[in-house]
Amino acid sequence: MLPMAMPAVIAFSIFSVVSHWNDLFWPLIAVKSPNLMPPALGVAIFHGGEASTEYGPLMAGAVLVILPLVLAFVVAQRWFIEGLTSASLK
Repeated sequence: MLPMAMPAVIAFSIFSVVSHWNDLFWPLIAVKSPNLMPPALGVAIFHGGEASTEYGPLMAGAVLVILPLVLAFVVAQRWFIEGLTSASLK
């Protein structure tokens, strides 16, 4: 059963990782240490408020946060697409 379900497992895994990677509201309430913050909250804290206009470092930080997700998608793209389309073919 696992070989046939592997595309669905990988698609679910990617969705789950992206969901937890981009989690913002609960860590904002629960986490006080900058070392424990998820990447999205780290970028929000790095922004420094509404008066900050340092867009260069902010965009560099955003690229560094998104890069692992893009690489994970590129590596698992075949299984991801297969997992999304397998349900529509049955």
